[in-house]
Amino acid sequence: MSLKYDYFDGSTGLLMQQDAAFAAGQAFVTANAAQISTDLKTNAAAGFTTFTLNYPATMSSAILRGANGGVRPNVPNNLILSAYLAGITDGFAQQAIYSYEVTPQLNITSVVDTTIDLNFTFQAM
Repeated sequence: MSLKYDYFDGSTGLLMQQDAAFAAGQAFVTANAAQISTDLKTNAAAGFTTFTLNYPATMSSAILRGANGGVRPNVPNNLILSAYLAGITDGFAQQAIYSYEVTPQLNITSVVDTTIDLNFTFQAM
């Protein structure tokens, strides 16, 4: 065993935490499915193809906000957040909404609430 092993492996290691965050992201979609469905229908009825929906994050705010919530563009400085957002993307893919149609993003504009913005862009058929 090494200190590097301690960092990556085991129940509190980075790899297990990333797997848990990915699963939590998938569960985010499931937990919010009814409200997301209603909000998608509302935006479709209004004719919008580009819009943002916002829902409370289902994971620890402290963890998601860690390292400034990974807000620096193209810098994965919070791998747990990256895994959580990837899980959300996967949850939507399971509902036939693909990564080019929805981009999840951490919203930390409030110092109290930690939410997820779902940025939708649908192509007209």
